[in-house]
Amino acid sequence: MKKVVLVSALIIQLCVAFAQNCCVNDSTIREIQFPVDLSTMPSSESQGNTHKHTPTADSDGDAPLVLVNPYRIPYYLNGGDKGLRNDLYTTLSKTAPVVQDSVNGRAAVEFVISKDGQIDINSIRVIRNRSVPDDYLKAAIEAIKGLGKFEPGKMNGIPVKATYTIPVIYPVPSDFINRSE
Repeated sequence: MKKVVLVSALIIQLCVAFAQNCCVNDSTIREIQFPVDLSTMPSSESQGNTHKHTPTADSDGDAPLVLVNPYRIPYYLNGGDKGLRNDLYTTLSKTAPVVQDSVNGRAAVEFVISKDGQIDINSIRVIRNRSVPDDYLKAAIEAIKGLGKFEPGKMNGIPVKATYTIPVIYPVPSDFINRSE
């Protein structure tokens, strides 16, 4: 069930990022019918584009095309997704109110990762709460503020601000707690 939640959160995050950054010029969005025949598109190398088979304009040269997977999500530098969960839940196990075994709930917390890989602490917000008390959510937000640095999200190889969503589960899953400290 945990894997389903994490995969769902990742898919939602990718869809939102793609929808926000789907074209080069936001004033003109052109629909593409799928499947796209890349053989009829102009060569990306001839236009100085770093992505192979990703044209920057249609054959008329007037409207930008939707880029096919130009976005790379942020990466937690202290061990990726597993390291992120370990750091978060280790901190939560120490800072959450004492009687957390009596609380069964899930929440989703969203935050922005800046172009330099830092968490924007003013952007942290709860986007979904399923029976997690406020004091536990405050502990989760404080734990997120203490997380390490990320490799920023990138659009066409250029660092960009990106939203990141992480599930918060109570009671804290024991398999994510780092006991080596």
